[in-house]
Amino acid sequence: MAVPTTRLLVLAVVRIAVMGAGLASASYALGLWARSEDTLASLLNSVSVPIMLLSGILLPMTVGPKWLQDVAKVNPFSHTVDAARALFRGDFGAHEVYVGTAVTIVVSLLLILVASRSFARENA
Repeated sequence: MAVPTTRLLVLAVVRIAVMGAGLASASYALGLWARSEDTLASLLNSVSVPIMLLSGILLPMTVGPKWLQDVAKVNPFSHTVDAARALFRGDFGAHEVYVGTAVTIVVSLLLILVASRSFARENA
């Protein structure tokens, strides 16, 4: 039985939203730590651009050299991107979907935990 396309798209968007919630929490925690807009902006750009490039969201990693593909595999966001691409292809049972889902949830929960501890420390 084939899974309807709209359900696959909703699953992909939910997965991306979960990762977005984790990243938003992490950026708020960094904002509390940095205390300056200039520091926060440069720090976010220094971290987010390489992560986005290594996730394969902007360019496919298959066109890069082998060493860059190996570095990209360590990036947890590449698993989220691979899972979303598999869902957009309509391949619900792909290995990437399960690995990407697990990695997305674990990374997001860790980032939310770090942010909540930062908020608690700031308000204590």
